[in-house]
Amino acid sequence: MAHEVRYSVIVPTAFRVGGRDIASRALALIRSGVFSECELIISHGSYSRTEDTQFCRALEQTCTKVALTPLESTHVPLGLLRNRGAQIATGEYVLFFDVDLAVSWDFLQRLEQWFKAGSQDFAIIPCLYATSLGTGQLVENGVLDINRAVSAFFEHRRDLISHLALNTSTVAVRREHYAMLGGFDERYLDHGLEDFDFLLRMALRDTTLPIPTDLLTDVTHQSPAFSSGFRSVLNLLSLPVFLDGVATLHRWHRRSARGGYYRRREANWCFLQENVTQLLVERAPGAVNPDWLPLIRNDGTLDSLLAVYRGIEMARRPPQEPSALFDNVPQHYFHPDRMRRRIANALSRAFRRSLGLPTPKG
Repeated sequence: MAHEVRYSVIVPTAFRVGGRDIASRALALIRSGVFSECELIISHGSYSRTEDTQFCRALEQTCTKVALTPLESTHVPLGLLRNRGAQIATGEYVLFFDVDLAVSWDFLQRLEQWFKAGSQDFAIIPCLYATSLGTGQLVENGVLDINRAVSAFFEHRRDLISHLALNTSTVAVRREHYAMLGGFDERYLDHGLEDFDFLLRMALRDTTLPIPTDLLTDVTHQSPAFSSGFRSVLNLLSLPVFLDGVATLHRWHRRSARGGYYRRREANWCFLQENVTQLLVERAPGAVNPDWLPLIRNDGTLDSLLAVYRGIEMARRPPQEPSALFDNVPQHYFHPDRMRRRIANALSRAFRRSLGLPTPKG
């Protein structure tokens, strides 16, 4: 039976944090037209507030499909919302997307070429994180200039692109494959790790992938060449996608600190450990792909530096100057407000000392 559409694009939204901004971003995404040939689904978690009602009415006027899920707590269950959107999807592939991302007009064409070049059931889509200046220069009317964005990254333009995230919640997966995996784990709440959980459960079904001894290690690095733990495994799958020119751009926005939305990582980590440990117990034995064997160190971890070199060598369109992939200088070092923040922090510490108050470390 033929599918009516190739891609169902599922965008989760909820107004616990930044409701007005989220609504405007979602509506701008719809009006940009970049997914006009797709089945676009807004999966909205509603807290029965006035802004929820106004948003749903605005969505009705755009003729976009809406999956509305009443939320009983103040938490945001992103996995649940993505699953509810997937339940009404009809496309051959489901593409999970976020409201603060931008893509180029030819994004789907690039993604289609990626799928046709291989036999993969999914693609982990990397993301370039833009600064405020970069967002203004690289995105016009909601559409990304992907060639300029990628060039800015490889030219070390930290004033435009702060960093690259190879593994994100933006993933295109064949709908039957998504269903076989059981979708996202709905126990995760708020920000953090539900996407990595899904990516790992999806990726580790491939029994030829190496399992490093530090798999359950959650350490971030600026550069993919220094990745460790589960990121080192996922990079083997996502770096080739980026080198093939398939990526999104995260548009800069202020990060709200209200209500502990970003403080659930420790609790969420327990779910990831549980799921991955169970998956490894159930995982069928298999021989590691010979291409990956040279990457395995004597201690069983993966050599990410060598993995990046290998990815560049095998890329169909390798970058002329790939040094940005090996740049491990923290992004905050280049932040345009760095000096101002240092001065403000010094003044704050001096003021607290003058009042006899303890000063924070760092």
